[in-house]
Amino acid sequence: MIRRLLIPLLGSGLLLAASAGSALAKCEGPNPPAFCQQTVASMDLGSAGATMRAGIETPVRVWVSRGEQPADAISVTLVFARIADATVVRAEAQPSGEAGMWRTDVNLPAGGGWTVVAEVVGIDGTLQRLNLDTLRVGEPLTPPRDQPATPSTPATPVTPSLPALPIALLVAGVAVALVASGMRLRSRRRAPAG
Repeated sequence: MIRRLLIPLLGSGLLLAASAGSALAKCEGPNPPAFCQQTVASMDLGSAGATMRAGIETPVRVWVSRGEQPADAISVTLVFARIADATVVRAEAQPSGEAGMWRTDVNLPAGGGWTVVAEVVGIDGTLQRLNLDTLRVGEPLTPPRDQPATPSTPATPVTPSLPALPIALLVAGVAVALVASGMRLRSRRRAPAG
């Protein structure tokens, strides 16, 4: 029984290890696949998670790679375009000091859906436009309105008054209870003794 389970498990483990080894080395060797020459960019919002809010500056990191290795670039610009009205915000990224990673701060003026494109200028001077995520940006927080400064007038003492509605409801409830009690007593008196 154990052999029947152990042999397929061992075989699937060896198959998984072989496929993982070939996947990790797919861009190495004499004939790498075509995608190994493509530049790829990915975006991370860092501490903001996957959300941004309009009107708040958000740090954004961009990784640029080619063939699973960091790619050299002259410049990276993120272009945010609002889907609702085609508002465009461009953010020039700066190298972070880590190969292939760029950083910028982005402040979008309005909420809603935004498309993001990375414009990457390679070391050979070619410009590549790489489509990134479509973001859902939250509406801006409403700032507290400034109250106009008015001179305060001295407060005059007001005698507290009891609210009229709760008292009226209480009186009505007592009246209903008295009427119901009276009807019950009257029905008992009229009931024939049996």
